[in-house]
Amino acid sequence: MLAIPIKNLGESPVMSEYFGKSKWFAIIDEGVISFEKNVHKNGCNIVDWLYDLGVTETFVNLIGISPFEKLKKMDIECFYSPEHLKSLTEILEKIESRNITKVDNENFAEVVDFKNGCKDNC
Repeated sequence: MLAIPIKNLGESPVMSEYFGKSKWFAIIDEGVISFEKNVHKNGCNIVDWLYDLGVTETFVNLIGISPFEKLKKMDIECFYSPEHLKSLTEILEKIESRNITKVDNENFAEVVDFKNGCKDNC
């Protein structure tokens, strides 16, 4: 199950620039897309919520260091695209073609925001 942070709903949903500030999450499970409202105040709580939903992968543009570390601890894989995709359609096309990059210890500086985000350890 995959989670993608979404800024707005509508005819063409747009990906949220920042994981912890997303208003919605697109949840993709076996090809079915649903949208879940994000009621959590920080990225660490979002990670807990996604884990409880059964999410095993997420796709991000930017994420705080604490939520990123928590994703790793909970075995939720994190992916991104260097192009900073905007539309959900573009993102899903990239994911389907597996033309995305897994965030790891070598490239995490591409997506981790060290200045903003959750200041507490998760």
